[in-house]
Amino acid sequence: MADVELTFDLSVEEELTFDLSSENEMTFDLSIPHDVTTRLYDGEYEVVPKTYGQTLNTANKKMAEDLTITAIPYYETSNESDGKTVYIANTIA
Repeated sequence: MADVELTFDLSVEEELTFDLSSENEMTFDLSIPHDVTTRLYDGEYEVVPKTYGQTLNTANKKMAEDLTITAIPYYETSNESDGKTVYIANTIA
């Protein structure tokens, strides 16, 4: 009887379901390492780019959903010189 090794990536899914059928007897061992110390990320999941650096504290944490980075804010306004003032990655107060 040949040994067969199956590897599954369970980094995202929390449930693994499969069917095995054979005319021969099968035995297998299943081990799923689980790090119970991994904490869930509890910060913002939507980020607006700024004119300064930002850090999301996601290291070694499990994220419950995708991170969304919005478009860079861009605004134009008229100015007193009959031109336009442009604001990039900044908000207008």
